[in-house]
Amino acid sequence: MSATDAANTTRSLPRVRPKTEPQPLRTPEDAEGWRVVTRGRGKGKMPRIGVEVHFDDAQSAWLRTDAEPRGLTYTELVKRLVDEARAGSGA
Repeated sequence: MSATDAANTTRSLPRVRPKTEPQPLRTPEDAEGWRVVTRGRGKGKMPRIGVEVHFDDAQSAWLRTDAEPRGLTYTELVKRLVDEARAGSGA
């Protein structure tokens, strides 16, 4: 090993400090710079719902025959059906 190789050993590399574990926010000062996310019922805005539905053969056939003449995709048709049901229920 030459003198230049000895300088490039792991002893000469800077040490990486381990990251500190996240701590709970106990004081207002602890929360500075952080955005608080609400959790639980009735707190904040509810997330949007995405659904994947597997229709049986008869339901699939009905969707095809109803969507095609209207020029709608299956997703657009199901959204319209939901909107119609909401309007009918007074929601």
